[in-house]
Amino acid sequence: TTDKSKILYLYLLLVGSFLLFSIVRRELFLAGFLLFNLVSSTIDNFIKPILHDHIHNKFRATAITAYNFVTNIFIAILAVVIGIALKYNSPIVVQRYLLALVLIACGITLKVFFNRYFSQRVSYRHE
Repeated sequence: TTDKSKILYLYLLLVGSFLLFSIVRRELFLAGFLLFNLVSSTIDNFIKPILHDHIHNKFRATAITAYNFVTNIFIAILAVVIGIALKYNSPIVVQRYLLALVLIACGITLKVFFNRYFSQRVSYRHE
């Protein structure tokens, strides 16, 4: 599979897990939780080889360190935001807000992904 299909696969799994989180049934919430943990534990096995293949040796360690930093800082900021949101709202409301944000972010990302992918294919046909 290509790098693009690997990233698309990860996004679809994450969106699926968050959709399972939004359904108020214990069994589906557990399935979403397990799916999210599966993606979280395997994401480095997808992303780091992509970074390794596309970044020059001289900059590879810096790029992987920056990737880890951005990932960890995002989680730290999200933890604070969730904590503040839970202080003023119920867990279900916060869960729905997070689901909406994840779906919007994934939609924007997938739109950019498909625009780049299909625009490259169309440009090859015209040449």
